[in-house]
Amino acid sequence: MSGSADELNQTLVQLRESEQIGISLSIPIVDWGLARGRVRMAEAQALTTRNQLEQSMIDKRQSLLTQVMQFNNQRSQCEISARAAQLAEESYQLALQNFGSGSMTMTQLDQLKDKRDNALSSYVNNVASFWNYYFQIRQTTLYDYVSGTDISAEFDKLIK
Repeated sequence: MSGSADELNQTLVQLRESEQIGISLSIPIVDWGLARGRVRMAEAQALTTRNQLEQSMIDKRQSLLTQVMQFNNQRSQCEISARAAQLAEESYQLALQNFGSGSMTMTQLDQLKDKRDNALSSYVNNVASFWNYYFQIRQTTLYDYVSGTDISAEFDKLIK
């Protein structure tokens, strides 16, 4: 039997002797650690996010250091290829003189011309790589190393 009323004695009206009444009450006094588990889960997620952020910062620093090393190495590559292009040009000019005097064939002259062109092309490619590395570093750091200013400050000028 079930019943409801505003007062307890009115809910028990017309009971027979063999019937039973049960009263249940549900109060969330103890949640068996669910709230503590949620807090620990949130703390673990915060720790994971913090670790991911730190790893991202380490990766960015490592990437920047790699870019700087490549930039520094590219400078010496440019110097080497400039010297190679200069030597190839001198060899070609000497070969032209030898060709004029008849001591060199056209095939040999063409080979030296190709070597000169390849050396010059290599130099131009190395210079292009040098400037690409320079602007990658500039983009990563958002700093103009020539004028010594932040690039973001220049962005504010563009908006105006």
